[in-house]
Amino acid sequence: MYQQYKPKESDWKQFSKMVPDLRERYLEENIPFFQEVLSDNNRTPTERFWDTYKKNRNFRIASFGQN
Repeated sequence: MYQQYKPKESDWKQFSKMVPDLRERYLEENIPFFQEVLSDNNRTPTERFWDTYKKNRNFRIASFGQN
């Protein structure tokens, strides 16, 4: 049967150090999308919210546990 991979603590520490830079890069790349969606007055506020929420969902998962 298949065994779940458990990363080494050193790998986890290295990844944790990378998260802030990765988060900044993600936001830098995606801010134009968020601005476009949020400024689209042809869509309702609810539609604009859910579009940005869906796009941002992966970001929230990646930054879990960060302040």
